[in-house]
Amino acid sequence: MLVLVLVLDIPQQIRPSPSPRSRLVHPYLHRYQTALLCTAQPELYEPFGFRVVPEHKIVSESLPPIDERPMRPFHLTDPHDLALFQRLAPSRAPLSTKLGITGPSTVFVVNELDRPLFYAEDLDAIVSMETPGDIVRLYDIVAKKLPSLHEILRRLPAPARRIQLFACPDALGMPGTAEPHVFVDEDDALGGAGAVRLMVRGPFPEGPLMLPRPFRC
Repeated sequence: MLVLVLVLDIPQQIRPSPSPRSRLVHPYLHRYQTALLCTAQPELYEPFGFRVVPEHKIVSESLPPIDERPMRPFHLTDPHDLALFQRLAPSRAPLSTKLGITGPSTVFVVNELDRPLFYAEDLDAIVSMETPGDIVRLYDIVAKKLPSLHEILRRLPAPARRIQLFACPDALGMPGTAEPHVFVDEDDALGGAGAVRLMVRGPFPEGPLMLPRPFRC
């Protein structure tokens, strides 16, 4: 299946008429079976055949004990780490066979530049996650061969009680409970603040799913 991920969202106050949006969107839609976009203004895309798709995070309290090989902090602003990312990203394994992203890594760098990243050297894997208190919020794994969730959790920098996966769980084999989740964009500089919805045009898989945070625009 050919899928197009659209990353445009023109704020209403700088849109002079509907025609600029039509010229941006229409040339691409006929080339792909499915098109995705994220927006805080879903009503603007419904005329183009897009529909809102509910998203879910997967929550589990079943975590293995950590071992003596914790992941280290990873910084895209560090030349060595950036080179490592550039080696892994072009041939990364998708985080999910249901809704996983491969290909251009520019969006990942822009979205994750100032967010917590970690590197597991023995797994050769970059992990996007947050660890507030005893909770792990897992957003993405960049690796040529996707490690198991068990392998990732054993390398946490500190013990945790609960994991929240903000992606489809199929490739990681993560058991847990699906809970509805809506990302909120707090940056209103361009008029896009608010609940950010995933919208789809064309055929799309059913069931609990989520577009990973690093690829949302």
